[in-house]
Amino acid sequence: MMQSEPQNDGRQSSQQGFTILESLVAILVVGILLIAISPVIVLSIGVRLQAKRVDAATRAARLYIDGVKSGEIAPPEHTVELESGTPQRDEFANTSTPDTGTLSCTAGSTVGYCTNQNTTPYSLYCVDSDDADSQCTADSHKDLIIQAFRSALSTTASIEPGYLLGVRVYRADGFGDSDPLTTEAQLTSSGGLGDRKGPLVEITTEVVDSETTLGDYCLRLGGCQ
Repeated sequence: MMQSEPQNDGRQSSQQGFTILESLVAILVVGILLIAISPVIVLSIGVRLQAKRVDAATRAARLYIDGVKSGEIAPPEHTVELESGTPQRDEFANTSTPDTGTLSCTAGSTVGYCTNQNTTPYSLYCVDSDDADSQCTADSHKDLIIQAFRSALSTTASIEPGYLLGVRVYRADGFGDSDPLTTEAQLTSSGGLGDRKGPLVEITTEVVDSETTLGDYCLRLGGCQ
């Protein structure tokens, strides 16, 4: 009995795999797509990290302000003189930044005023965020340093009439070298490592008590109509 031989109709089996050339082309296409979208991924991660830094700095600034207003934290020694009857809030906001290169915070205390090489008494407040050595250090990118300053009239430096309180929050590693700090606040949307020399947040607020009068407000505002 004769057996029929299988016929080859020239069609390839559906189970046949990719050739080496097809695999290389697929790898190349995937590599090109990854290269194209990687900047977007890196930028989104940087924006997220910067947003977390700004949020932490904002909370630190608010807690410091609340501490000063409640009396838990001593008012800053750094004063900025305002001429009576002259609107100088812009000048107050442009108060000079402290020097960098040195930073000494109290060991064993997670919060407290620090010192640096300035001869002028700049008030720098430590917020230890990385729990390393229980103090702020100039090599930490997590620790925060608050620069605080308050207004004082040319006639008196007393805090009794109330005062303007200025707060800038810097990264502690911004003090690690001799490059100067800046007063230009960073944007939340700025990605990457951010600008360690610029303040993460800057706030100006009024500190008053029961003895503060409308006339005191007028003196700080440059007069009332």
